[in-house]
Formats: sequence, C-alpha cells, structure tokens
Amino acid sequence: MLKTSIMSNPEFKKGTILEGTIKGKEAARHYVVFYKGDPDVEDFSGGFITHSPKYGNIPMTDSHFEKGYAVGYDNSHLANGLYIKLKDWKPYKRVGQLTVEGIAFLEKKIGHLKPKLYTNYMDEIEKL
Repeated sequence: MLKTSIMSNPEFKKGTILEGTIKGKEAARHYVVFYKGDPDVEDFSGGFITHSPKYGNIPMTDSHFEKGYAVGYDNSHLANGLYIKLKDWKPYKRVGQLTVEGIAFLEKKIGHLKPKLYTNYMDEIEKL
C-alpha cells in the first residue's frame, strides 16, 4: 500500500510532495514540493514537479525520491522556479517525499530564487 495522508501543519516540511485538492490553471495543477511557510495561516513557497523538459525545467533522478509513496520518479523534472502556493488550495494530501539528496537538489536549484505567484507563471507560459 502506497503512503498518502491529508496534511496538517506539523507534517509540512521541506521536500514534502503534496497534491492540492483544488486543481486547474488557477490552482495546484502539478504536484507541489513544499519549501517553506505555514499553509495553515499563510501562502507558502515551493516548487512543482512536471514531466515537461521545456521552460528550463530541471531533470530529476530516482535518488531524489523516497520509496513507498504514491509519487516517485517518473521522468520527473523540477520546474525552474520558486512559486507562491496559495493556502486556499488546501487541504493538501501528502503523496511523496524527497530524499536528503532530493532536498539538497531543491535547495541548490531553486532555493535562492525569489518566489513568484504561481498563477502569474502560468500566464507567462501560455504566452510562449
């Protein structure tokens, strides 16, 4: 049985892979990788996982993902940006976890970037 759980605040930690219950262009369309913040009281920052190699997305490896969760490596890419994820998209379901190596990868690749609103990013992508 693969692990999933509805997230409550103490479970949010860097590298947790989340699935939003509200999906679509204006919401949690992709799996979210939690970076920092407190989604119970505010928006938070994180990355997201996609299959697309476009837009400067960064290839990931199997060693970036803990085993035994619903979401693991599947030709995965980390989107090349740090995004503001809205607390209104909660509750989130925990569907995966990055390994220590995966968290180091996350920090190195996007941790230094200024967070931008995810919905603005999606508007930019549609114009390309």
